[in-house]
Amino acid sequence: LVGTGAPRMTSTEKEPFASGTGFFSWALEVLQQDGKLTSAEVRVCEQLMLGRRYSDVAKIESISEETVRWHAKRILKKLHAETTREFILVIGRAIDERIQNQPESSVDPSVTTESRE
Repeated sequence: LVGTGAPRMTSTEKEPFASGTGFFSWALEVLQQDGKLTSAEVRVCEQLMLGRRYSDVAKIESISEETVRWHAKRILKKLHAETTREFILVIGRAIDERIQNQPESSVDPSVTTESRE
């Protein structure tokens, strides 16, 4: 967000959006719970979904760039995707399925229609 006055983040900083309560973490947790990804793959996948380069992911996760490549290959294989774009679509579908299958009782009753507007 150049020129917007937003603070600039270094390549090794993790955005709050991607923290444990963030959307990406929730989406990837779904895949981990479904037994598709290991915790290490989830961490790498989260960074890749944020658009990080392999070298940046390696620094953030304190692993080698080769290990990042290995995890990326395994992620694509496990999600039956050939490209990063395809794996993002797979994650989107998993999220949709999870939301559609969520029982109504799991909806937070403190969130009203008015508070969403």
